[in-house]
Amino acid sequence: MIDFSVRFRNPFSCQVFRNIWCKGGKISGHKYWELQLSRYAFNWFEVSADLNWRQTDHAGPWLTVNLFGWTVDARIVDDRHWDDERNTWAT
Repeated sequence: MIDFSVRFRNPFSCQVFRNIWCKGGKISGHKYWELQLSRYAFNWFEVSADLNWRQTDHAGPWLTVNLFGWTVDARIVDDRHWDDERNTWAT
């Protein structure tokens, strides 16, 4: 698993979260893609990514890029939950 993030917080943020646009669809089996544009001025700048494909609920890679409160979020997610006791996807 690779997980990293760089953020510069906005200490004066008072704006509420607004979803501008969101789209998604099925890739195959249990995999889905999601793309979202939102407005939220909590960070002035952010780049973050998580490339985990397994061992967590709704696992899949995602990338977030934020510039002055405008955020683009791209994900590939699994619609299943992870069963820690059996070390496999829950059925």
